[in-house]
Amino acid sequence: RLLFSVVEEGGDSDNEAMIGGEKKEKAKDERAITLMLRYKSTYARVLDANRKFLQAASKYHDLSTAYLHTDAVDLDDLLNMLGRAITCAILAPSSAQRQRMLGLVYKDERLTQLDALPE
Repeated sequence: RLLFSVVEEGGDSDNEAMIGGEKKEKAKDERAITLMLRYKSTYARVLDANRKFLQAASKYHDLSTAYLHTDAVDLDDLLNMLGRAITCAILAPSSAQRQRMLGLVYKDERLTQLDALPE
């Protein structure tokens, strides 16, 4: 018992170094997610500005669902992306692809949480 308590009190520097490494790795992952999210959202806005509404709607919808079950992105930002996907899908020229995108967005459960849509 004495040996166990000495080891327990003394600490384990290897274990602490491992935990420190895991924290650094997690920080790198969070930075990579943030950078990728910034790139994808900027690309969607460029498509939107260039009036490629169907492609922009697809990118916005992907962004609104990709990070849904993580803490990396605020839920309000995801809802904002969903709203942009709806707007771009409505503005897209009439086609079968537009109808598919509208159907995809319409089936999203979070649609009722948007302020711009009546209940």
